Amino acid sequence: MAQVEESVLQAGNTAPGSDEIPTCILKVTDWSLPRSYRPIALLSVLGKGLERLVAWNMAWISIHYKVLARQQFRALPLRSANDLTTCLTYDVEQALNQGMTASLLTLDVKSAFDAVLPGRLIRRLREQGWPTNLILWIASFATGRSVQIRLNGEIDPSTDIACGLPQGSPVSSILFILYIAPLFCLGNPRNRFGYADDAANLAISTSLATNCEALSDSLQEALN
Repeated sequence: MAQVEESVLQAGNTAPGSDEIPTCILKVTDWSLPRSYRPIALLSVLGKGLERLVAWNMAWISIHYKVLARQQFRALPLRSANDLTTCLTYDVEQALNQGMTASLLTLDVKSAFDAVLPGRLIRRLREQGWPTNLILWIASFATGRSVQIRLNGEIDPSTDIACGLPQGSPVSSILFILYIAPLFCLGNPRNRFGYADDAANLAISTSLATNCEALSDSLQEALN
């Protein structure tokens, strides 16, 4: 209950849904009054609270049970951008101090959230051992979605979308890094780094040519 209260009532100035009811309405509502339970529109903000709660717990479980590689960062407790750069800098400086050559290949997943395939996401979660009730909830979250574009006060008709995770959703980030988790288990995971939809492969050897060959092989492995 404490987690539920924190994920909903202690949320910041998060953007409301189409009902335009912000989090502050929940904070000032008097729950002792029967009429406080009437507005169905509150579900939009409560939905974000639920997503936030699920995301926190999935992030903790992903680290505790080693579902994600140690080198994946973002949307995870105690794995910030500063932690990532510290790890990478340490490996490079250690290599240079030993007279070795270090090379880094950086990658970016194009249209990251928009490219997530719901079927592949569900398969990935099953392979990772997530409980069935959670997988069913995520399947419902990731399918049957639609989009409308509002420009200059005009709203386009609703259009169904077959793939993708919504930008700005509290749970989308953890779902995405679970989706691409296999990329960081290829080859030598010690030399792979990830931050959201960005990835980097580190190669260390005695020559630049050897590094380039190793990075080329690792890129081809990732593409395959």
